This record gives sequence, C-alpha cells and structure tokens, in this order.
Amino acid sequence: MKRKYMSALLSGLLYPGAGQIANKEYLKGGFIIFLCTALFAAFMCILIMGYVSAFSDKEMFYGTAFDFLLEGLKRSGQPLLLSILGLVVVWVYAIADALIFGSDADEA
Repeated sequence: MKRKYMSALLSGLLYPGAGQIANKEYLKGGFIIFLCTALFAAFMCILIMGYVSAFSDKEMFYGTAFDFLLEGLKRSGQPLLLSILGLVVVWVYAIADALIFGSDADEA
C-alpha cells in the first residue's frame, strides 16, 4: 500500500497526527497530536461544567435522566460546539496533509 494512503488512514482512524509521524514529519505530527489532545480536553471540561451546572439545579432532580443529559448539553452551549468544530477541522486537516505530503515521501 502506498505510504500516503497508509498515513491518511493512520491520521483518520488511529489519531490525528499519526500519519505525519509515519511520514517522518515529527514536529508537525507532534503539534497536531498536542492540538487534538488540548481540544479534546477543552471539550470534556466544557461538557463536565455543563453537567455540574445542571446537577446543582434543584429542579433537575425531579426530571428524567434524559432531561438531565439535555440540560447539561444545553448549558454547555456554544463553547462545546466550537471545541467540536475545532476537533473536526484539525482532524480533516491531518488527513488531507497526510495525503498531500505522503506522496512526496513516496517519491523520495
């Protein structure tokens, strides 16, 4: 299998940045891995803060578990969507970058 397809699969299925590491672009791969990890940590913190806010509300104790989940997502709001968007953008960039620059690694 060509190196560019293998590196794109690594970035798409294993972890964003793994394809860059496979292409021997260690600095770029490390930066993408760091960025995805930071965005995922921000996503989890925002989500947990929304659920803590919903849990501290006395009225939520009388609702169903589904109501609690929806309220936590609602209270997380726009920052949660921005962190998801950031993760998707970095993930797509990592796949495209592995495909584009993987072809250069095949020729060298």
